[in-house]
Amino acid sequence: MLCGGKHNVRDLYISLAVFCLAICSCKNREVQEGVQQVDARQRDDVVCYFDGDRVVLRLFLDGDKIIAQTLQEPFFSIIDIEDKKIIKSFGRKGRARNELAQIPQGVNYRNGELQYFDFATKTLVKIPVNCTENYAVPVPYGVGFRPLRMVEVNGKLVAVGGFQEGSVAVVDSLQHISVVSDYSFDTGSLQGINKGTVIQSDVVVAPTKAKFLQRTFASDCFEIYEVKGNRVEKIFANDYEYPPVIENNKLNPRLSRAGYIRCFADDEYIYLLYSEETYQDSSNRGLLSNIIHKFDWNGNLVQILNLPEEIGAFCVKDTVVFGTVEYPDHSEIVEYMF
Repeated sequence: MLCGGKHNVRDLYISLAVFCLAICSCKNREVQEGVQQVDARQRDDVVCYFDGDRVVLRLFLDGDKIIAQTLQEPFFSIIDIEDKKIIKSFGRKGRARNELAQIPQGVNYRNGELQYFDFATKTLVKIPVNCTENYAVPVPYGVGFRPLRMVEVNGKLVAVGGFQEGSVAVVDSLQHISVVSDYSFDTGSLQGINKGTVIQSDVVVAPTKAKFLQRTFASDCFEIYEVKGNRVEKIFANDYEYPPVIENNKLNPRLSRAGYIRCFADDEYIYLLYSEETYQDSSNRGLLSNIIHKFDWNGNLVQILNLPEEIGAFCVKDTVVFGTVEYPDHSEIVEYMF
């Protein structure tokens, strides 16, 4: 898709994209015994080409199609993998019907719908990709409950953000809020909602199963949960090496490791892009790496994928990684076989 634009403008957009992902050659960590390491190879094919200033934030998989979320309008593009063409683009800012109040952040794709929490309207926005007719679910928001990211799982709104207590909360159909879990690492002197404001995280959901992952930024910390009827249970908390470093009630990006910087999940596996750079250095470079850790939904590390080059946003279909490679004047979604 051709959009035009100068290089310096694109660099500014890439910096803004990293900020959006964080707010709201890498070394590999010690490998567990028995974990398979696989060197992926690049195909000659480029699945999609975004010219100009469009920076890709996330990729989702829908059968034989990729849904690309970009920082610039239109925010979403559906790409046919076989034909290597953009077949539909949608999502623009505005106040009219089906327009979006702000740039989407913390987007998930579940049961044919794009979902994200909208700060401006305090709602969970849902966009069915087969018709792109948006609708919104009201969300409680107050002094002790300030979600930053949210997704609906089996009728419950799962949220991460600034809460009076805990790091993960759930809102039921009656708008009752319950705390699911607290932080698994030392948060220093941070109290109340400041914890979730300073120590931010993302929530990534399985496309159809009732499971989700919480990934803490500027660290290699993540936890896996499952919705079982009226309960939300923690399945797994990883044995992290690099929790976020907090100093003077602020995240220190120079001392914190980047850790797991991006994530894609299907119903069988969780794929986490991994970096041992400092969070500051990784952010300055656009949150890129060539190492993917593949986990099952029980938290077992089953494979480490080594790519021939660094990528940003990515998704996985069977034995193919679709990764975004950023250039000064354009972006490419490239196939890697493993």
